Amino acid sequence: YEMGGDHAYEGQTDLYVRSEDPELVYETIPWASVVCRSCTHPMERAYDSIRVTLDGRGLRNRSFPPQRPEGVTRVLALGGSNTFGPTVTDGDTWPDQVQRALDELHPGRFEVYNGGRNAYVMTQKVRLLSLLAPELDPDLVIIQDHNKGRRAFFSRDPDYAGHFARNRDLYEENLPWWSGSAEDSHPVHRGLVRWSRVYRAVYGAWLGFATRSEGHAQAGRPTDGVPSIDSLAVPPAERIALQRFEDVVSGLDVPIIVLGHFTECQPEERAFKPDGRMGSYSNVQYYDLCPPEEQSPAERELWMEIHPPSHVYAWYGDHITEHVVLPSLRANSSADLYRPSSDFQ
Repeated sequence: YEMGGDHAYEGQTDLYVRSEDPELVYETIPWASVVCRSCTHPMERAYDSIRVTLDGRGLRNRSFPPQRPEGVTRVLALGGSNTFGPTVTDGDTWPDQVQRALDELHPGRFEVYNGGRNAYVMTQKVRLLSLLAPELDPDLVIIQDHNKGRRAFFSRDPDYAGHFARNRDLYEENLPWWSGSAEDSHPVHRGLVRWSRVYRAVYGAWLGFATRSEGHAQAGRPTDGVPSIDSLAVPPAERIALQRFEDVVSGLDVPIIVLGHFTECQPEERAFKPDGRMGSYSNVQYYDLCPPEEQSPAERELWMEIHPPSHVYAWYGDHITEHVVLPSLRANSSADLYRPSSDFQ
């Protein structure tokens, strides 16, 4: 699975590069800036081309002072492409829209950092969190949880094999257990996948047969009882993601919100949950975004797209500020700054 090559940035420039960090696989290029005339959503109302500008950390947000000003609260957003905002111009991503909403309430008192990166899964998000947290010292972390399964590779990476040599988790993610869940896989199998080249070759050939069998099924031919390759891709990667999440979160003393992408939830369900799919931790809560109420089917479909136009992100900003950011900060601070505002009543 490759990330990249789906947008034609002017001048053949790019925003991503191979990472030497074995967990990240690829990363953004600090200070990169590109223009794209084919990236906007068909329903975009504000512009027909976008600019994407990154800061010195490779984050897509406005430029902030290198040292935190006194009294400033920092919010760090992490996620995949929905957080990064590949279809909208600078200033219109949902972290930017949260920044705008907070500035309207309390000018100069917040810094919202956008650590979204296209196609990142949870293993990469929490690794990035472990790298950024000591430097930024955020007061709140929001991790949007949408992408599942194995990590992608950057399409212009000249050496995929080098990643496997430095991170053997990638063998399990790409050669998963063929039957049942990741928890059912035998420890011997997992060890051999990680450390035996011969075993990987034989086992990979078997999975290749499973892929061909799936093609036979789609063509109406017999499958000989071999499971679909689609059913193999997620479980090992999710088991690894859960472990990496625990490794990072257990060492941080900062409130973390795991933000689910749109679900078919009811208004009364718009509340923080005591635990969730990544486990139960004292500093972690879960919140699932729901589409706005009383929408037409077409509007609801647009709101639930993973790469929406800018006016949907504007709604994100107000909703996440009102229902996620301020409630979490109120719960973890006595500062009057976070008290309810009439703007959100």
